Amino acid sequence: GPLADVAAAAQYASQSHMGTAFRKAFGTTPADYRSRTSR
Repeated sequence: GPLADVAAAAQYASQSHMGTAFRKAFGTTPADYRSRTSR
């Protein structure tokens, strides 16, 4: 329903903001950072 759509959109927005803040702090995306540290 609409409420689920709003929740999904809010979650997506917060994840994308998190990625931006992460990239500013570490100079890389969370996925790249994870793949680099897992090696």
